[in-house]
Amino acid sequence: MLTTVRAMLDGLSRGLLAFSNVLLAALFLLINFEIALRATSGRSTLVSDEYSGYLFCWLTLSGFLYAMRTDAFLNVAFAVNRLSGRWHTAALAFAALGGLVVSAIALHASCTLVLTTWRFHAVSSQYSQTPLYLPQLVMPAAFALLSLAYAERLLTHVAATLSPSSRHSDTRSA
Repeated sequence: MLTTVRAMLDGLSRGLLAFSNVLLAALFLLINFEIALRATSGRSTLVSDEYSGYLFCWLTLSGFLYAMRTDAFLNVAFAVNRLSGRWHTAALAFAALGGLVVSAIALHASCTLVLTTWRFHAVSSQYSQTPLYLPQLVMPAAFALLSLAYAERLLTHVAATLSPSSRHSDTRSA
């Protein structure tokens, strides 16, 4: 079962990386269109500031799963790297537990934020008056996927720690 979840998360992380590339291109086009419009006609789209902020947030959050799966998040591994065998794997499991707790807290907070803005019909103060829950929906989705990925990594390291052989093929950091 963990193998299926791992394969699904790896595929999803690559898909989200491709989506991030599309978001980056859209951000580039939006900002450059705004610049060109202001330079040539002295006018504005009136939404580029707001929507470029949304795109930047989505771009960042869409990359979280890929960053986690490829060990691109910053971590402090100097002590863990000196451990070997079961101790190394147990330390990675503890780190994955920490990541799971932090991402679960972020998931809870972002769900609360989205529900609150939806309940109070909050809209942006910008010209577009975008309902704020719409651009915020990416936050709980990203943190839910990140929580799932940390749970998978935690279970993988716990299983490896408890296995009769302390050697296993997946010793990625948490």
